[in-house]
Amino acid sequence: MLKVDKVFPWETFRGKLESPYSKKPKWDVILLLKVLLIKFVYEISWLEGEIRDSKMFMKFLGGKVHQKSILLLQETVVDEGERMWTTLMTQQGLRQGD
Repeated sequence: MLKVDKVFPWETFRGKLESPYSKKPKWDVILLLKVLLIKFVYEISWLEGEIRDSKMFMKFLGGKVHQKSILLLQETVVDEGERMWTTLMTQQGLRQGD
């Protein structure tokens, strides 16, 4: 994950991820994308303990997430994850399941 973080162009997705929101999202959309990636790659259903207990995950997230905020972040990822994924797939000309 840390190698991916160094070479992946995260910022190229910022505009695409922020565009569906009428106001600025509560969490940074790149942070949400990274948490969604952790959830998907590691098949984690409950992120709170996994992120809090993993130095690698915290470093991948830039150490930006206060441990007390992880539970709120988990709820946001559950609520917003589908919207973010659909937005990215639509803007790339893909449909879910492609």
